[in-house]
Amino acid sequence: MMAKSKLSEDQIMAYLEQLENEEMSEDDIVDLGDDVTITWEEVRSEDEVDQDDTGGPSYYPTTRPHVTPPPFTPVTPPPTTSHVDAVVMPSTSHSAIAETTTPVTPTGASRAEAETTSTSRDSQEFDSQDLDELAEELVPEYSLIYKLPKQTVVAGNRHVWSTKPPRPKKRKRDSANYTPGPTPATDGVIEADEIFSLFLDDLTVSRIVYFTNEFIDKVKQKFKNLRNMYDHTSTMEMKALLGVLIMSGVRRDNRISSEEMFSSDAGAGLYRAGMSERRFSYLLRCLRFDDAITRNERKKTDRLAAIRDVWDTFLSNCKNCYIPGADITIDEQLLSFRGRVVFKMYMKNKPAKYGLKNVLACDARSHYMFNAYPYLGKGSVPKTEGSTQGQFLTEKLIEGYTGAGRTITTDNWFTSLPLAMNLLQEDTHLVGTMRPKPYVPREAITSKADRLIGSSLFLHDNNVTLLSYKAKKDKNVLLLSTRHHTQTISGRKNKPEILHYYNKHKGGVDVFDQLCAKYSCSRKTRRWPVCFFMGMVNMTTVNAYVIHKEQMQKANRNPKETRVFLREMAKGLVKPWAFRRLHQNGQHASVREVIQDVYQLQRTATPSPEPPRPAAIKRCSLCMRNKDRKTKTTCYKCSKPVCHEHSSHVCNYCRD
Repeated sequence: MMAKSKLSEDQIMAYLEQLENEEMSEDDIVDLGDDVTITWEEVRSEDEVDQDDTGGPSYYPTTRPHVTPPPFTPVTPPPTTSHVDAVVMPSTSHSAIAETTTPVTPTGASRAEAETTSTSRDSQEFDSQDLDELAEELVPEYSLIYKLPKQTVVAGNRHVWSTKPPRPKKRKRDSANYTPGPTPATDGVIEADEIFSLFLDDLTVSRIVYFTNEFIDKVKQKFKNLRNMYDHTSTMEMKALLGVLIMSGVRRDNRISSEEMFSSDAGAGLYRAGMSERRFSYLLRCLRFDDAITRNERKKTDRLAAIRDVWDTFLSNCKNCYIPGADITIDEQLLSFRGRVVFKMYMKNKPAKYGLKNVLACDARSHYMFNAYPYLGKGSVPKTEGSTQGQFLTEKLIEGYTGAGRTITTDNWFTSLPLAMNLLQEDTHLVGTMRPKPYVPREAITSKADRLIGSSLFLHDNNVTLLSYKAKKDKNVLLLSTRHHTQTISGRKNKPEILHYYNKHKGGVDVFDQLCAKYSCSRKTRRWPVCFFMGMVNMTTVNAYVIHKEQMQKANRNPKETRVFLREMAKGLVKPWAFRRLHQNGQHASVREVIQDVYQLQRTATPSPEPPRPAAIKRCSLCMRNKDRKTKTTCYKCSKPVCHEHSSHVCNYCRD
């Protein structure tokens, strides 16, 4: 129809907006002028579109009035008049966008400029980059939803999917009966070394000390000269050893030799305040975590027998100190190890490549690790009919955390349809990428040429949504979700809501692993239990810092930086043992000065030694009486006379 009367351009624009919003019918149209043409098209329903005569897939239809502006005549408009833009039809190709887009002459342009810059629609030229920008701006969200010509799709194993979303249901509130964050067990624990002891507690350290001393009893028999360096260790000294290891991670000294670490010119003073270099190396060599007599019997049923009790106690403490929030991430961690062990893994996507694999469950928001499961090689994961290893590990890690409306985010090694259905029965959602499975239809896996890059195919099965997102020309990404049930496209890049959610929560374990590696105390070793234990120390430092941040937020205070927090933790663990060494008789003056400098103590004047008194000649207490060997030397501990055969010369620095 052609309108006869003329109106102002502002009124024309107002009527066009009402037409676009379908607020007016054809009978309500007023005259817009001789130079505006409106063409009405018949509106087709979704069912008619799905039943396309061609039989091929089609996108959602465009059912809006088409407005054709008059041919442009280059004239000089008055300064106060604005140009009326044409309403562009949504299109799925660049050529359609170029054909339906008209040039706009700037207000106040001269006649000559208008003649040189304005062209007809047939002769417009666009750069490819400009076309991409126009496509992103002008193509509506519904044109990125790929529609199949049929309402149901059957997969290879006869599993039926629907192309139409289920009826929207009122989502019930998450049955959350928990308060995420630190538990009451952490109340009143503020100091860094005290937070560390929440995870590796005194009972665990005492257990390590006990079995380490058992091994020391076997080793020290090989040494002829029994000195204090080969004596038993204690809980206080073992904590000092952990403090030295943590400080080596803060200073990035975990990959250098112990001689360089403890040097007076390059090393940290805290190292020498805690122990000597030889004692440090000796304790690492003798470090043990279980009873060696019963180990072989326990290894028949448990490959982690060498450190199982310490590991289980550590995990129990992690669960008791923190309650995860509504979003949980499950993924893999690899502890770097090149030694010989039957369950050493090779993972090409990990920086270390070779090592010990742990499957971790972390809070997606705070990156707190609350549960873990070590992979111990083939046969270590129980096999059940119709279940995969990823399904077993996921259900194992979230035991005790289901039934509260939480959402689990996993990658394609864990995600499966049976896992999603099992979690739904326990009021737990699952979102994750997925590999091609027999229950995934071929239409979701193959990449057809008529699909736009960035388009999404949605398939539904009751409370499960399967998304096929075309990320590249010949690559489709599969995602499974029991949390999302609508075909929603959102965001600046017009991506599905499922993909936005997955990208936001998938990095819980990866960030935790990065934090462990940033200040790692792991040292090169051939013994896998030591590698595993140092990995536990790294996990403890990250979890302890999460507790510290949560406590500071509750108190409306700024948390300390990670380096500062870990440095204070190391100094707090070494402090009791360093003070004992400071007041030890016969301690070297240089060691005293280092301890006083590290802990900022006032130096005390060293009393001048008394002149030696002439020692009486006595018979050696260790020689046979018939030898009657006389000596002036006495033991500095028991003061018994000993001859040169039964004594050794040790300086005050090494006497410790």
